[in-house]
Amino acid sequence: MCGSTIRTYEPGDEEGIASLLRTCFDTFRNYGLDGERWLEYLRINPGMKPEGAYILEEEGRIVSHVQVVEKDLRTPLGVVKVAGIANVSTHPDFRGRGYASTLLRRALKDYKDKGFPLSGLFTGFASGPQRIYRRLGFTDVTLDRYHLAPMMDAEKFASSVKYISVSEFVDQNLKAIASIYKDVGAMFSGWPPRSEVEWQEKFVKRLACHSFFCIPRSEGDFMVAKEGDDVVGYVVGMRLPQERETYNVLEIVCDRCRVDVLQALYNWIVNRAKDIGCKAIRSILPPHANYERVFKGFASIVGRGVFMIALLNLKDLLGSTVGKRQLAECAPSLRMKLTVGEQEVKLNIKGNEVEVDENIPPDAEVQMPPETFNKLLFGIIDVKEALLDSAVKSLCSLNTIRSALDVLFPTTPLHIWPADHW
Repeated sequence: MCGSTIRTYEPGDEEGIASLLRTCFDTFRNYGLDGERWLEYLRINPGMKPEGAYILEEEGRIVSHVQVVEKDLRTPLGVVKVAGIANVSTHPDFRGRGYASTLLRRALKDYKDKGFPLSGLFTGFASGPQRIYRRLGFTDVTLDRYHLAPMMDAEKFASSVKYISVSEFVDQNLKAIASIYKDVGAMFSGWPPRSEVEWQEKFVKRLACHSFFCIPRSEGDFMVAKEGDDVVGYVVGMRLPQERETYNVLEIVCDRCRVDVLQALYNWIVNRAKDIGCKAIRSILPPHANYERVFKGFASIVGRGVFMIALLNLKDLLGSTVGKRQLAECAPSLRMKLTVGEQEVKLNIKGNEVEVDENIPPDAEVQMPPETFNKLLFGIIDVKEALLDSAVKSLCSLNTIRSALDVLFPTTPLHIWPADHW
């Protein structure tokens, strides 16, 4: 590290960052990323800020880079601030020196100090980067899963729906669409809240097809479902430049996940894909019975990607969530010490109230592995499974502990749409 400098972005660095990303990633190279487009990301994505761009220099040359994207993600505990890790890159001539790990440690420390209790990222499963992230405290939460069908299979399940029409999005629809997105999101973990700026920049002015990548919006790409004059759902889909024979459903959301609205949008998807000559339809769908019912002709396929989480501060996580709200249901009274890895916190649960209180003598102690806690937090496993992976020492029954934690951690399945990846 002799002669190296670690710092955050300064004006003028954008060209060096863009050059490094083009060198390290085919996606950015094919996308034609340059300094101007990199600066555009700061406007499109409110969570991407200049102070989140970490740089390692050798003799004035940017040779390694990490971008932190600030996200708000839903969990059973409430909405949590997450330091999203993206664009981890080191120039091929400087690899093997631990530069990316050094930048990541610096970024994680800084964002922990800023009060971010979690960090999260997406990477390839069984890859070199995944091994690095695990050494830094990240654990696997879940693998990517997508749904795919040949056109001949998708067409079998298209059927007419009375009273639901599908038409082109217009600006007046945005308020209703944003409200539906917010209401449905409460059923899932992940599912980030979206600001007005994000809706405008990622869906109205252009379309965010995945994380940083946006393309122009064309007629037929953004459609709304209506029941009479009321907007009840929407779908975003297109044929991407790199997948000419596949129609990609980027987002499909409707009021209360209604089957009739989903079916009407599904019918439009099938007809649209057929009209533009696609041979298959692909989508990432929320884990919900009504989506499965409508998309029953699709195969569910596990991909190569993995979503990972690092717990930065357990006390901050619980203090910023359970300390601000009452529980939705009454829970058995329980004074518990929860230990996750090397971090611990004491919780006082009474009826529909819960608070962090480090002075209480615990009735129960639960030692939970970080990988188990992170899966519980994002709805991949339930409390029963989490307790089976944990060490429990208690003066009360295991059923009391489970009942209390069931109220604290209701199972909410994970879903994050491609436009909200980082």
